[in-house]
Amino acid sequence: TIAKLEKNTNLELIIELFNKLGRKLIIIGNGKQRTYLESKAAPNIEFIGEKNEEVMCEYISNARAFISTDNENLDIEAMKSLTYGKPVLASFNSPISEILIPNLNGELFYENNIKQIEDCLSRFLLNEVNYNSQKINKTVSKFSKEEFITKIHQFMV
Repeated sequence: TIAKLEKNTNLELIIELFNKLGRKLIIIGNGKQRTYLESKAAPNIEFIGEKNEEVMCEYISNARAFISTDNENLDIEAMKSLTYGKPVLASFNSPISEILIPNLNGELFYENNIKQIEDCLSRFLLNEVNYNSQKINKTVSKFSKEEFITKIHQFMV
């Protein structure tokens, strides 16, 4: 995941879950809560700090999925993950949920608690072989710069 390491990002729940499962998790970002969150994380969770755009995109392209923890803002990194054909796991209360279609481009959890997030992750893992990166990318192509220019041009003509 890529996030500001602040209280409102729900990262503590994600860390608790990945501690429990022992699965690898890479967290990109910095913030006031970094030291605290690192103290809660098991060795399977790696904090790599802030990275430039190129490095973040490399991590996204090599990820199996992206977990969005932001319930308040449109998660640009989650959108970017979709353009790379990576499924996004996010809260139903997140703005990104408006474009997520379960079993096509991601999975949703309905409450911010360990059980709901674990169920969401389990659904993803069960369906992972069915995700198609080209189909995922297509679900956000309407938000591309090219599509925007085309729509503006059509409107002007």
